[in-house]
Amino acid sequence: MKCKKIISILLCFVLTPLFTLNVCASENDGLQALQETLNQNIEESQKILDAIDQDSSIDDIGDMINNLEEPDTSVLEADGDAPVTGSLGDFSSSAPPTSLMLEFIKAQLELANSVKNNAMPNMDDIHVKQYEETQLSQFIQQLNDLKSQAYTEPVVIPGDILYYMDEKGLSYPVPKSGRYNASECDSIIRTLDDRISALGIEIMDSLVSIQNFMSEYNSYISNAYSYLLDFSNSSASPSQSQSLFSSEGGQVNVTPVAVSVLAGVLAGMLLMWAIMKNKLKKPAKEESI
Repeated sequence: MKCKKIISILLCFVLTPLFTLNVCASENDGLQALQETLNQNIEESQKILDAIDQDSSIDDIGDMINNLEEPDTSVLEADGDAPVTGSLGDFSSSAPPTSLMLEFIKAQLELANSVKNNAMPNMDDIHVKQYEETQLSQFIQQLNDLKSQAYTEPVVIPGDILYYMDEKGLSYPVPKSGRYNASECDSIIRTLDDRISALGIEIMDSLVSIQNFMSEYNSYISNAYSYLLDFSNSSASPSQSQSLFSSEGGQVNVTPVAVSVLAGVLAGMLLMWAIMKNKLKKPAKEESI
């Protein structure tokens, strides 16, 4: 009976580290996945910056921004009982992992997501202005055709063109007859050309804003990735704790480790049980003699 109790206690002792190893493995998998996501986003954000420099289609740039994967920060949730220590300026791999480091990484990711969201209204603004440019080009083509006719006799300007100019506050001649000669048509064309030039400048300003936002995004994501590597390396340091990471920051396969620990302890339990059983048999034999 006594032997059974001892075996039960030892079995509980064995299973505890086994479950702990599995939990550590899950956390390490989460950190590894986060590192891969950040690394991919660094590469993708740089491609977006290159696409802006190369005057790529605004639709292509918008798709690239929308396809940036939002990192899962749940794996950065620190233990509520962990002390908040350390310095924002000292995140070297030799420093112990702290909840402050985790919070700093999360803050970098939140800032990255914020500037990415701030870039999107500029994308919408560019689409609106590009549509307006197309509309103006059509107006100018119509007016050029009317201008050719106006050399012979005055023409009527389409109402949608005049409505647009009124809506945008653009000045244009208003003849008493309601019909425009070639010179008046040419005046309206120049006004619309100036409007297209102004739209082009506004579009460039919006593109510069997007570029600035994506540069900030790349910087925040790069910072988070760098500090996450420091965190993983410090967690892997043998001087800090017995971790499932290697000293180079790589992951150790948990299953063989757990099985080896379990097999070794079980073998010890069986040996102890055999010794105790042998000791219990000896008194019984002596009593019978």
